Amino acid sequence: MRSMDLIRWSGLAAILGVAILIISDLLSLTVFSSDPMEFVTTGTYLADGTARVLAGILLLIGLIGLYAHQAEASGVQGLVAFLAAFTGTALIFGTWWTNAYVAPVLAQENSRLLETGPTGVLSVAFTLSFALGAVGWLLFGLVSLRTRVYPRAAVIVLIVGAVLTFVPLPGAGVVFYVAIAWLSFALFSQQEAFAGRPERVT
Repeated sequence: MRSMDLIRWSGLAAILGVAILIISDLLSLTVFSSDPMEFVTTGTYLADGTARVLAGILLLIGLIGLYAHQAEASGVQGLVAFLAAFTGTALIFGTWWTNAYVAPVLAQENSRLLETGPTGVLSVAFTLSFALGAVGWLLFGLVSLRTRVYPRAAVIVLIVGAVLTFVPLPGAGVVFYVAIAWLSFALFSQQEAFAGRPERVT
């Protein structure tokens, strides 16, 4: 399989990852409204957590493809933005893994620790992980806006979505997910929002 085909299919991977995350978020607002301490030990919670872990893997694959498609045009700034977005997303993926497989153990062995939530260094680490992810995707969006490799409207939605991830409101991440899905669809279908060669960012 050609490298360009792999890049295209990474777009589909990201779309699937976003679909899983949106379904998971919707379920968390509706079905998963029971007692958290009881729910975290159920098979449903484990299945949902495992699905989010899978979504995290798919998002990382998709991000690699999104960057590879504009790597030449984005230059050093694009590489820096990609590394920040990839590292932040990987760290967020780590929190999803922890929630999926460590939280059920804590619920059974040390429920008090789970009830209080992360504190101290752990709280700071979680906050910095999500902050780095948001900043990384924001930078990725700004670079993409200049390269004009992806649809301009999709890139603008990505920038807005990255900013909204700082807002602790239910469903705030949906805009971000939609933007990634939009960009990934453009990648998968090879739609480009420019005529001729893309502008190189120096």
